[in-house]
Amino acid sequence: MLQKLNITRLKGKAISILNDEIHERDNYKCIIDGCYNNIDDDEKFHHEKRNGLKNDVIQEGISLCYKHHQDRHFGDNSKEIKRQCVTYLSKIYPDYWKDADIDG
Repeated sequence: MLQKLNITRLKGKAISILNDEIHERDNYKCIIDGCYNNIDDDEKFHHEKRNGLKNDVIQEGISLCYKHHQDRHFGDNSKEIKRQCVTYLSKIYPDYWKDADIDG
């Protein structure tokens, strides 16, 4: 039997609050090793999908500068950026990420 996945999708003020919470947690800095560029308040956080589906939860949100956000989606080093994102989130939320399908 397939297990139902609970997906959270936020809109409006709720997604804005989540965005602020993620940037605050990450000290308004890009988390990629050696970067640490400042993140503007209006920069949207990156969703690092735990099981292949986009989920609006703090455990899957991460602060990336514009360059690394674009690289994560379209760059040649996308897998390395993903590895760093998942490693970062796994250290903060180990129980949440322990059984994750990180290839999804």
